[in-house]
Amino acid sequence: MNGRSVILQATRKIPAVILELLQRNGKAASGIECFLLHQANQNLMDRVARALEVPNDRIYSNIRKYGNTSSASMLIAAAEWWQGRHPAAAPGAICFAVFGAGYHWGALLAEALP
Repeated sequence: MNGRSVILQATRKIPAVILELLQRNGKAASGIECFLLHQANQNLMDRVARALEVPNDRIYSNIRKYGNTSSASMLIAAAEWWQGRHPAAAPGAICFAVFGAGYHWGALLAEALP
């Protein structure tokens, strides 16, 4: 595996797929409550934040706590983020995005129904 190539591709593909998803759904990155990414490394998540022009704290990160937990990382991050929210807060739009094995990538937008 060529780590440099992987990080360069992930840095390009993740923001691109997120922006495509948001455009198709008439959303702006600034209107997303939280971005939940595969917790591969903090550098990648910071690069995605810059590319989307959102503050780093909008991209939930627990990489310093656990390291890269592979395919479980997004679900661990989602559970921790959800538990840490104020219980009375109405959920906003949440964007999940991944880049993984075999150079596969994707994004999903989740919104609470009124």
